[in-house]
Amino acid sequence: MRSFLIALGIGVLLIAGSTFCLWRTTEVSEELAAQNQRAVSLLEGGCSAEAGEELESLVELVNERRGTLEAMGEHDSIDKIETYAAEAKQYAFMGQIADALAKCRSLDILIEHMPKNYQLRWENIL
Repeated sequence: MRSFLIALGIGVLLIAGSTFCLWRTTEVSEELAAQNQRAVSLLEGGCSAEAGEELESLVELVNERRGTLEAMGEHDSIDKIETYAAEAKQYAFMGQIADALAKCRSLDILIEHMPKNYQLRWENIL
């Protein structure tokens, strides 16, 4: 009986920790997605310098939230997000709107899949 209660307690802690991590990751992901969407809107409007500043803010936001994200998951996806945002920023500052938009679309995909990678699933546990 004691072993069962210990196993049950561990299971509850695992689910609670996973839920917290998923909630926090979703929150950060939504912040990043909103920032990226503002940059996309500016790029589509032809305001490449303002979009570059917005993307620069996105890079800063990734750096601010890096500790949270790295504590909860893949370092590669965080590095890709930071790299794509920096590349999009440079394209925007150089006036290459099409290239900046392409990088922003790639950022959308990475940011969208971030919470899915942190969900409690057998693949993520084993």
